[in-house]
Amino acid sequence: MVDAPVTGNLASTPAVTVPAATTPLVATDPVSGLPADISELVRTGSSLMAKGDLLGARYALNKVLLDARTPGAEREGLRRQIAALNETLVFSPTVAPNDLLFGTYAVVSGDNVTKVMRSQAPFVDRLFLGRINKMADVNKLNVGKRLKVPRQPFHLIVHKDAYRADLYMGPPLPPDATISLAEPIEARLVGWTYIRSFAVGLGESNGTPEGLFAVRPNSKLINPEWINPRDRTRFTADDPANPIGEHWIGLEGAEERTKTFAAYGMHGTIHADSIGKEQSMGCVRMLAGDIAMVYEVMAEKVSHVWIVK
Repeated sequence: MVDAPVTGNLASTPAVTVPAATTPLVATDPVSGLPADISELVRTGSSLMAKGDLLGARYALNKVLLDARTPGAEREGLRRQIAALNETLVFSPTVAPNDLLFGTYAVVSGDNVTKVMRSQAPFVDRLFLGRINKMADVNKLNVGKRLKVPRQPFHLIVHKDAYRADLYMGPPLPPDATISLAEPIEARLVGWTYIRSFAVGLGESNGTPEGLFAVRPNSKLINPEWINPRDRTRFTADDPANPIGEHWIGLEGAEERTKTFAAYGMHGTIHADSIGKEQSMGCVRMLAGDIAMVYEVMAEKVSHVWIVK
């Protein structure tokens, strides 16, 4: 039983090839104990960060994060460092030279926000365009204004054991992608860049299904009505007692083993203390501010949600 609510054409991007596991190197750094090339990348990232080269630092640290040889104990620190860099690289109006994830667009006469979103930012909601450009009203565009626009879609990996969802940017996964349990999931994400993480709540009795999903077409809702499938209690829009909060993102199976799941999704919660616990009917729950941001960046038919153990 799941907790779905009652009720665009996007530019395509090339699918990324899922590689085989990386073969560990023999050489290790005598100080850190990490493989020598990984240790060197960490030092490079720190050096570039100190020099103000945020893009170069993120590139180096992201390579370490996504390397199968990087110990799990090191990944939390890497995520914190990269997320701090992304406060500027992603969530501010700054566009670093040679950044492949973001570009700029100069508003011309005759533009409106719908036209700009369709041609320049098809992977995100207009609210995200306003967020990263610090615009009080994204619907008001001034001719000549340079807008920061995303060039790749966003995706989520939900780690059930850690009650954590990691946000990435990168091309969609191939339709035949499967999860290898023999290596860290990060090692499968060629072409993806880590953005930040969110705490989540999950389905009771391990009820949140695992596997690869995509955002279902016409499923993103703000302030949805919801009927509890267990006792048929109806919660109308604007009801402060609505358990699923203000945002809903529907999911559909994107690989053979997940295609049988229906009416699953991601949503908010009015019970903040349920985050980090198994208390829903199967869906992924997030804090109100977190699901609002995820709603802004997840694209229907394009963004993937990969739920792993």
